[in-house]
This record gives sequence, C-alpha cells and structure tokens, in this order.
Amino acid sequence: MLFFPSRSQTTSDNVSIRVDHNFSLSEILAVRYTFNRYQDPNFDHTDFLSGLGATGTSQRRQNASLQLTSVIDPKLVNNFRLGGNRINFPLTCEGLNVLNSLGLTDSYGRGFDLPLPGVAGFGCLVIVDRNGSERFSGTYTIGDDVTWARGRHTFKFGVETRDAYSNSTNDFLSRPTVDFNNFANFGGVTAFVTGNPQVDSNPTLQDMVWSLFGTVGSVTQAQFFGKRGNRTANDLRGFRQQDFDAFAQDTFKILPNLTLNYGLRYQFNGVPYEVNNLLSTLFADPSGPAPFTFAIAGQKEQGLPPLYSDDWHDFEPRVGIAWDPFKDGKTSIRAGYGIFHDRLFGQLLGLTRGNPPFQQIFFQPFFGQPPCAPPEVQSQLGLCIGPPASALSVPPSLQTSAVVSQGAGDLPFIIDPHLRMPYSQSWNFGIQHDLPGSVLL
Repeated sequence: MLFFPSRSQTTSDNVSIRVDHNFSLSEILAVRYTFNRYQDPNFDHTDFLSGLGATGTSQRRQNASLQLTSVIDPKLVNNFRLGGNRINFPLTCEGLNVLNSLGLTDSYGRGFDLPLPGVAGFGCLVIVDRNGSERFSGTYTIGDDVTWARGRHTFKFGVETRDAYSNSTNDFLSRPTVDFNNFANFGGVTAFVTGNPQVDSNPTLQDMVWSLFGTVGSVTQAQFFGKRGNRTANDLRGFRQQDFDAFAQDTFKILPNLTLNYGLRYQFNGVPYEVNNLLSTLFADPSGPAPFTFAIAGQKEQGLPPLYSDDWHDFEPRVGIAWDPFKDGKTSIRAGYGIFHDRLFGQLLGLTRGNPPFQQIFFQPFFGQPPCAPPEVQSQLGLCIGPPASALSVPPSLQTSAVVSQGAGDLPFIIDPHLRMPYSQSWNFGIQHDLPGSVLL
C-alpha cells in the first residue's frame, strides 16, 4: 500500500484535580478528577494523496472518583467509593468532500469509495468505509468495603455495583464501495495477455489494469434500518449493562513467618440490552437449513427474551501464601491461585448491531455468463463484465426482513443463548532472596 508522506499535527491536553479533606481524624475524603483531550487529523498517516484518505480523531476522556474513609475504631475501617469514567472516541475521514462532490451520492450524501488494487485507493478505506463513527461510553461505580482486624486475622468484605453504557455507531461499509479485483474474484478473467505466464497470472498486475480500465467487478454497501423497516443514516445503538460483585477475604498470620490469604469473590454480569430494542439475535439452532428468523432481544421486564441467559455461576476463589523459611527477612517464598471472570460488552457486543432486520448488505457482482443485464457489458471474450465506474448508479434502498433465506449475503453475529462468561485461572510461584550488596534475586 502506498501513502502520501504527511506531517503529524497532534494536540494533547491533560488536566488533573486532586482534593483531600480531613473532616476529623477518623473521616477522610479524597476526590480525584482527570481530563484528557487528544486531537489529530491524521493520526495513522493513511492519506493516499495530500488531504485524501487521512483518518482523524478528536478524543476526550474523563475520570472522576470519590472515596470516604471512616475509621470506626482502630481495628475497623470502612471505605465508601463513587467513580465514573466517560470516553468520546470519534473517527473521521479527511477529503471525502472531494469524492462526494463528484455527484454520485446516496440519499445521505455518501459518495463511492474506490479501493485500487496494489495501492491504497480513494475514500474511507482504513476504517472500513465509514465516516463519523462515534464511541460515547463509560462506567459508573458505587462500592463499599470494610476491613476488620481481629487477633491474627484481618478480614475484608466488600460489594460493588457498576452501570456501563455505550452510545455508539460502527457504520461499517456505510459508504458504497467498488471492487476492481476482477482477476482474483472471478476465476482469473484477464485484463491483458502478454504471453508471459508469470505476468499473465499475476493477480495484482491484472487487477491493477482492470482498475486502469475503470471496470467495476462489484459494488457493496451496508444499509441500516429502524424497527419499522425505515432506512436510517447509521447504526446508532445505546447499549447498557449492570454488574454486581461481592467478596470476603481473610489474611491469616498463621506464624510470624507464615501468612495465608484466602477468600471468595462472586461476580454477576448482567445481560446487555439496547435501550430502544434495536437488538436481535437467532434463538434457533443455526446449524439447520434456512430460512432463519431473527427475533428482538431485550429486557425481561419489557416482555422480551434476553440476548442470552443470566450466568449466576461466577464464583472466584482466591488463595495465596507467603513464607519466610529462615525467619531472617531475607528470603520469601510466595504462591497463589485465583479464578477471574470477564464480561461481554464493547465491540464484541457491538457487532450484533448488524443482525437482521436492522442491517442489510447490498452486493451486486457484475462478472458472469451472458445474457448481460445492464449496466453489465459483454466483452470480446463473450463474458459479461462490469461497467466503467462512470456508468455506475447509486445502490437502491433494500427492503429489510428478519428472515434470512438460503444463500443470502447477510453477515449476522450470533451469540449462544446459553453463553457463560469467559474466565481465566491464574497460578504463580516465586522465590525472592536478598543477597549481599543490596542485590535482590
């Protein structure tokens, strides 16, 4: 791929605020806030020509937290926490006004993207033929934990709830995109013949010549729809998720040189949903024959089946040990084990926005056997080939449906209705020894 050499124009601003206040010796308040702004009209340096094809962004990130520490007595301490973070992460393409000004645009003003074989091409190619995609996301947290020292034990208990949100668009393939890879895609249909097998069978050379001829092999565009089947400008979704976890642990000083830490954490990750019920999935077995009918997934409180069943089984035991075998403070042997769960959110969930009936893929191939249907033309070899780019028309608006028929070109993202949260098991073992000369091994 060839790109135009360009300069960096990055702007970054950072602000941090810290406030600490002691209401008394036993009540301590800590407040933190950070703000970060990052702007760059060409952060990936993907411009094919000056001002064409660059990928820009203007991001904002904010984090805020409040913690109130209350010393109830010397052996009993309570920590109350509030926290939140917000992220704004848009992506834009530079120079699209040039392509859009050529006159061939859809009803939302989107012109054609033109990938060129062997080189980068013109359009919003690096971020998959989309412009103005948005990521407004964040998490709000409330938590509390108590620490209680009793004899050789230090107990700790806590709970936490989290509300996560994502108001975002993907808009993948929202711009009509042409394909000139006719040799690679349509069984080695040659654009030119030299008699040299190495040249005549080279896909890159053949497809580069097809692009010089302007012969289009296919046109692709993703189209988005609302609940009533009306076409929409983007695939905006408002995803939400509520989580809860609780834990109890004990640090037990068995001997002066031997400490055991053990505990149990429980984590519940709620099933994500979309605030406007613009989310669908396939509840039937996808291994059977088509047709398949996708159904709306949402909140049980609204009478809708959830995207997948609640997972109530996420218990996470933890254990660790620390031992000073020689009781001299110079050698430490440590070992630990724990189970940790992850959650389903972010981009993995966001891919479901393309499921029927909320997205349909327009795909029109032009190469094939006669008779040739306009705008196809018949070549001297007798095959139907694509029209020149100048003869293209804008993809028509499709009719959407929740039913996927046999041979349909849809690309759904299906989630197991009995999904269990992913987890990992972690083990560790280590020996540390303090050598003479302040050397740590």
